[in-house]
Amino acid sequence: MAKLPGRPRSAASRAALLPLALFVAAALSSCMELDAELEIRADGTGLLALDYVLPDFAENLDTGGRARRYLPLPADRAGLEAMAAGIPGLRLDAWERAALEPGPSGVDRFRIRAALSFDSPAAFAAFAASAGGEGMAEAVADGRGFDLVLSEGRSSMDGGFLAFLAAAFPEAACSFTVRLPSRGASNRGAFDAAGTTLSWSLPLQEILTARDTLDWSVRW
Repeated sequence: MAKLPGRPRSAASRAALLPLALFVAAALSSCMELDAELEIRADGTGLLALDYVLPDFAENLDTGGRARRYLPLPADRAGLEAMAAGIPGLRLDAWERAALEPGPSGVDRFRIRAALSFDSPAAFAAFAASAGGEGMAEAVADGRGFDLVLSEGRSSMDGGFLAFLAAAFPEAACSFTVRLPSRGASNRGAFDAAGTTLSWSLPLQEILTARDTLDWSVRW
């Protein structure tokens, strides 16, 4: 689908991410699985629910320079609280961690579920940018829309790490649901009959091996 018309993007904004928001996410390259549910109300406030799975080795990346590039979403509550505390109008409402059985690849893993509330689309976009990791500068939001970059392309990441993730987690995917206060439009995903709920899923391997910028625009 063609990209929605919108404001011209700077080089910095083209380097942003969610994850998804939803976030969030993904250049969430260390998140083997991500489910993000974003709800935006008519007054611009909203909720972001994140459910993501990390390999146990991700905890060893949670400090130092590699963490911001390969672990945009923290493995611990304190890290996510610190991210939220640094963004005006954003709050961490809930967080829990649970151990999981090893995945098909045999890698030990755990699940994080978190809920954040925000006072404006700008606060949500700021979180998406923060979740972008090293080299991700910003996301763009206005009163009735947002633009995120989910991946800046394969060339931005270490080839050996990409190859490992693609081989070890071939079935993993990032799924997004967005509930809007009015009928919306987007360059990705499919809306329900009312045009207010958007759902789509993208294989992790497609994000990791994207040659070009992978962006996401939503308007309502």
